[in-house]
Amino acid sequence: MTRVRELMHGGLETCPSGATMGEMAAQLVQASVHALVGVDSSAAAVGVVSDTDLLAGEWLATDETALGALKQMRADELMTTPPQ
Repeated sequence: MTRVRELMHGGLETCPSGATMGEMAAQLVQASVHALVGVDSSAAAVGVVSDTDLLAGEWLATDETALGALKQMRADELMTTPPQ
């Protein structure tokens, strides 16, 4: 029998609130997680950005220009606040 503790990720993955969508996407893949906790300059948690948030943004892009603009959006523009 597999236990939850064997499957779960230990610790939290954080990103600066100024991280771009592209940076966050790369971090999600590298860390093999589905969400990042956005932190401010004092490392306090200010929100959460999920892979679903990033995917929703990409689906809304109607052309390459719009997609390029979305990839430059920052965590503080996409995150759910307050972190829950």
